[in-house]
Amino acid sequence: MLAGLDLLLTFRQIVEQGSFKRAADRLNRTQSAISMQMKRLEDHMGHQLMTRSSQGLNLTATGRVVLRYAEQLDRLQRGLTDEIKGFELTGEIRLGMPVDYVSDALTRILPYLKREFPNLRLTVTCHMSRHLRQMLDREEIDLAIITREEGSDQEGQLLWRDPLGWFAASDWEWTSDTPLPIALFDGDCSLQDAMMADLKQLDIPYNVVMKSPHVSSLQAAVETGFAASLLPIRDCEGPHFKRLFAHQDLVKHQWDVALIHSGDFQENQMRALTLALKGLHQ
Repeated sequence: MLAGLDLLLTFRQIVEQGSFKRAADRLNRTQSAISMQMKRLEDHMGHQLMTRSSQGLNLTATGRVVLRYAEQLDRLQRGLTDEIKGFELTGEIRLGMPVDYVSDALTRILPYLKREFPNLRLTVTCHMSRHLRQMLDREEIDLAIITREEGSDQEGQLLWRDPLGWFAASDWEWTSDTPLPIALFDGDCSLQDAMMADLKQLDIPYNVVMKSPHVSSLQAAVETGFAASLLPIRDCEGPHFKRLFAHQDLVKHQWDVALIHSGDFQENQMRALTLALKGLHQ
């Protein structure tokens, strides 16, 4: 039973900083995101790790054990960081990424890379994954963060996996004898392919009431009760969402997010950037 490295390191920061707010400030995240990560870690462990009181945060017996291992993992990660600092990352790298990763990139990934590799100059191009592959083939970019096509599990270096599920607003009411209003990903992308495959398998009437090339827009449409949609599960874990079709025998879709590169990109640079991106994903 392994918890995500990022969850354990966030837990360590909460203990070290003495509060969720200070940990959020240190990690450049929102306090609600930190609280959600803590809940995910406790759910994963099956134990409460800390209690709050007027005196502050207090670790449980299980929390003290988890903290000890989190500290060990932090030391290992720092060792890896020291090692990849030895890779000479200099010059300009042209990085492509889907639009929906830009917010995370601007707040976390790019500042981290700039700090760790000060001689590296990054320029970023945003587009859909299939278009980014074409740009890479034309040598218009050097690297791209993309979502793999279903069945292409050997493409690039895997960074993380995002399981997908159908969601609606928590107060959503819909009966199968009426068309299902859906928010559809608008673009040449594996997410749209997965949506259409599910709808065909469900064999239910539906109306496309919204199209958008941005997952964040689909999520907003779901949260406000305007439509249902297929979304990353980790983005819909709060009280404003509920799962749809969870008991249907649908294909279990997931986004495999990978880093791909041009043929002449140096392997040590690829390893350094892969390690950095894996460590920063929450």
